[in-house]
Amino acid sequence: MGILMLGALLAAMAAYALARRRRLCLLGAPLQLPTATRIDRWLLMGSLVFGGGWGLAGYCPGPAVASILVGGVKPLLFFVAMVAGMGVYELRQRHGAQRAAA
Repeated sequence: MGILMLGALLAAMAAYALARRRRLCLLGAPLQLPTATRIDRWLLMGSLVFGGGWGLAGYCPGPAVASILVGGVKPLLFFVAMVAGMGVYELRQRHGAQRAAA
């Protein structure tokens, strides 16, 4: 597993190095890279929930979506929980933006 993570990290580092040199993405839209660099409690909690869900279900997001086509309850439950987590994140972001604007 460590070799897999190291390979993913190296690929991501190379991709970010190339992306920082560009102003537009391959389809011509403005390239928007993340600007946040602070590690806060929300990032840590989200990472723990994501990793815990991945470990408990045994699926990472991509194969889980593909596994829905094969059938079975487990990938469907994982997908529903994943989408619900994305919804909670969006609600939290909107609530935080409204509080900041007020």
